[in-house]
Order: sequence, then C-alpha cells, then structure tokens
Amino acid sequence: MSRRADDGLSLVEVIIAMFLLALLSLAVLPLLIGGVSLSVTNRDVAAATAIANDRVAALRLGYPIAAATTRTCTSLTGDLSAMAASNVNGSTLSLRAAPVIDSGETLACPPGAAKYPRAVLVTVVVADADGTLAEVRTRITVGAEK
Repeated sequence: MSRRADDGLSLVEVIIAMFLLALLSLAVLPLLIGGVSLSVTNRDVAAATAIANDRVAALRLGYPIAAATTRTCTSLTGDLSAMAASNVNGSTLSLRAAPVIDSGETLACPPGAAKYPRAVLVTVVVADADGTLAEVRTRITVGAEK
C-alpha cells in the first residue's frame, strides 16, 4: 500500500484549526456577555413596569372619574404615602409615589371648593440601587375637602 500526501490531517493542522476556533470564540464572547446582561436588565425593567402599572391601576379604581367624587386630595396624599411605604413583593426595589401639579412642584392641596373637582398628576416610580427602572404617570380626579 502506498501513502498519498493528502491522506489526513497532521498534528500541526489540527493545532492551527484549534487556534483559529479559539480566536473566533474570543471575538463572539463579548457579544454573548452583553446579550445576557441586557436580558437581565430588561427583565428588571419589565418587572418594575408591571409593579408600577399595578399600583396605578389600584389608585384609579379607588378614585373614579366623576364630577361628584367623594375622594379628596388629602386622602390621595395619604394613599400615596401608604403606597410608598409598602413593600414591593419582598424584592430590592423601592417605590415612590407623589402627586404633582403641572409645573412639577409637589402638590399642596388647595383650599376651597371652587378649585375642585380637579385632576392631579400622580407619578409612581420604581427604582433599585442603581436608579430608576420604571416611571408611570396618571391623572387622578379628586373632589373638594369636607
């Protein structure tokens, strides 16, 4: 039996192929790590948005849109304080909720029935140690103080 020159791969060719494969995998590795990191961030943002939307939905149920609503600005402020103090499902997320007027200042409930009913802009913010993850705004209708 005679041997031909192209009977198989030599050890040098196998080592070169392994080296090229290692270089290609090193080029793709940062993309893989970045994709996994982005996936974790997106999961946290989705969870925070769901929590904020849940809290806003609960607020909107408690404060129906009606000209003769019996819920007051003071009760809204109290409900928002209680919401901010509540635990966010045992996680490391924190919740802030604040009523604001259109100019961005914190709401001070105006006296006098002439200023009511009014829609108060409420912002619900869910954050973690790194910063804000989700911010949901809505308008809540409140009636006159009694």
